[in-house]
Amino acid sequence: MHPRHFLFPAALAAACAATPLLAWPASNTLRVNGTAQDFTVAYRPSNIVGDYWCAAADFAIGKLRLSPTTTIYRTTASSPRAIGHMGFSIDPAKSSGETGIVTIGRQDGGFSAAHAQSMCQGPRTIFPDD
Repeated sequence: MHPRHFLFPAALAAACAATPLLAWPASNTLRVNGTAQDFTVAYRPSNIVGDYWCAAADFAIGKLRLSPTTTIYRTTASSPRAIGHMGFSIDPAKSSGETGIVTIGRQDGGFSAAHAQSMCQGPRTIFPDD
């Protein structure tokens, strides 16, 4: 077999490994990857912190079918631009202690899923996970 016949499959495999194929589309079109407990929202230029919270809440409520009263915690204190994503968990032990949003009252790095979903802006479409 000629060496160039290996280039396309190798390039395709590398692209698939680098691209999350099973990323869940939030209503604001940000992509969310994760498990039933920990998830990340992929960085996209020009988005604000509330957009990441919106996507995390959409994932928790729409994909994981968690109650809107479930608390979601931010696990990454760094800017999404610096690390390529913003991390979230429903485990309070993994909280970074920061939401990235000025808040009055509770300061544990978390919001209820309903509160986080209220940060969604504009028209929203939840993609069912059937």
